[in-house]
Amino acid sequence: MSNLTIAIDAAVRAQFPDLACGAFIVRGLPDANVGQFLLDTEMLQARLAALGVTEGTVLQHPAIAAWRRAIQSCGLKAAKFRSSAEQLVRRGVRCDEIKAPGNIVQLYCQVSALHVAPLGGYDLETLPTSDIAVRYAQTTDNFQPLGGNNGGDMRLDNRVVVYATGENVICWGFNVRDDCRTALRESTVNALFTTEAAYAEQRHFGENALAALQQYLHDGGASVTPMVWTDHLGFANIGLV
Repeated sequence: MSNLTIAIDAAVRAQFPDLACGAFIVRGLPDANVGQFLLDTEMLQARLAALGVTEGTVLQHPAIAAWRRAIQSCGLKAAKFRSSAEQLVRRGVRCDEIKAPGNIVQLYCQVSALHVAPLGGYDLETLPTSDIAVRYAQTTDNFQPLGGNNGGDMRLDNRVVVYATGENVICWGFNVRDDCRTALRESTVNALFTTEAAYAEQRHFGENALAALQQYLHDGGASVTPMVWTDHLGFANIGLV
């Protein structure tokens, strides 16, 4: 694998013309070294409150409101299938612990909450191919949700936007749920990190989140590629370190 690509399918671009995906690659994930950047639950809650994000204002945040609109456009109930950013923000404002395997996953979940932007993390060694498509799901796709299948109602049909490599879905409902086969684990050494904006007003949230995560990982001792975003054709080519 010399390069990795992300391509937004034309049909998805037609429904979401401003959809953009950002990504970078990391080699030598320093799990132990990034523990110094983690906040405890009270500090995370306080940081969110300082940004005006509280339990009473979550749905008023423009990024979360836009994600609810995008998820509803997939024919899903946004109150049931919350974007990953909303899920993590809600935990943060309630002072709930973000349970995740290892410091790296906890860090990117924390950054996602603080910047109200979805972040995805994938183990490079487990990706079936180097070509990732952002497309509508197909009934023939294979998806194994992280943490279970939520009653089997994460359906695979042609209204739901997914990240896929071949017929393997690696993230469902834009960013609602990762696949357990390609998700980060404590043993992950090399990884791909992503974000996306369904609408133009969300993009700066994703840019800030990716930049913050990049800096933390760099400061922790990892080798990090530059951030890359899909172009006007919906294509991104990410060079490997």
